[in-house]
Amino acid sequence: MQGYVNPKYIVVGVTYAPPGPASFVQYQKSQFVGTTESLAKSFGSGTTSSVAISYPLGQIPLVSNGKITDTYSTTSSQTTTNTSTLTLSFESETGEQTYGTGNAFAPVDNDYDTIWVWLNPVTIFTVAGTSVAWNGYGADSTDENGMDVVGVELGYLNGDFGSMPPDLLTSLNRSWAASQIWPSGQGPALTSSDYAQIASADPFSANTYGPEYIGYVPPSPTTSDNRFTVSVCTSSESINYVQAGPSTTPPPFTCTLTYTNTSIQAQDIQTQSSQTFSVAVAFSGTGFLKNLDADLENSNTLTWSTDEQSSITQTTTSTASLSIQGPACNNVIQGVGPCVPVYDASNNQPVQFDVYQDNMYGTFMFAPIHYY
Repeated sequence: MQGYVNPKYIVVGVTYAPPGPASFVQYQKSQFVGTTESLAKSFGSGTTSSVAISYPLGQIPLVSNGKITDTYSTTSSQTTTNTSTLTLSFESETGEQTYGTGNAFAPVDNDYDTIWVWLNPVTIFTVAGTSVAWNGYGADSTDENGMDVVGVELGYLNGDFGSMPPDLLTSLNRSWAASQIWPSGQGPALTSSDYAQIASADPFSANTYGPEYIGYVPPSPTTSDNRFTVSVCTSSESINYVQAGPSTTPPPFTCTLTYTNTSIQAQDIQTQSSQTFSVAVAFSGTGFLKNLDADLENSNTLTWSTDEQSSITQTTTSTASLSIQGPACNNVIQGVGPCVPVYDASNNQPVQFDVYQDNMYGTFMFAPIHYY
């Protein structure tokens, strides 16, 4: 018996802001974010769970009113190479650009990192007694005719940037899902608890990865927690982040970022998140819902385990372009020093960065040297 349930959201990636407002990363014709996930921990010990996707590559099924109505072509894909995990990848055909931090004179600010959130996912299952097969994801067309993925800066999720912008808040409120059946005390809108869990997808929301992890010379090939691997962009030489002279405009540092195959140890990284789900009215009281709920470890709750994203590192087509530009010289008299202000005048700002690859989401992170 096949059916689906509706989680509020799925975090599908994190893109990290490079240093300074004139810098950017452009993910071009590439799988710019993606996750490898398992739902096995959602089910009790007496349940046999597996992954069995039955939709073509590049097709995401649409659902409505309890029925899988159609599939649509998309730049995302879901695949499985074993019976326990599913890999979801999002491609950027025209170039997805992640902009730099807001202040050239304080270039380390992870509040400008972007967390990518899918707001109309469904998880499709085939249930037969104590056997559950996860058939992958679909998109609820009650919201829109496709996948509704938005980028939210960390500073809005943790409150550092103030209130959520009205247009983004409209998306996060998910009013289109109000008619679904929700557990007691739950509703369609993302809450402050949801914001906190989404924010935790960015490891810099909770800790600063001190010098025992990153930010020293020479850079470690892989951080001690295996989350980040140094990029070939800075494997031999770090990026300089310096101020222009009074009469000069130095060219930005540019580099083509390519993915590096991760170590065996990196395959051990994993995070977990849980959330309750709603169901379409059409499934209320059905055998599908009763059987699924009986197989769950906790009623109305799914638990995702997110692992290393190996599919991106194994491709030769995914690349990104990096451009890093230090602060300009705001000199009083054109062409004459000194600069006002002088960057790093107090010797407490970084002047070099290393580029790392996030092994969980397949994006690139920028670590200041001798800063943490």
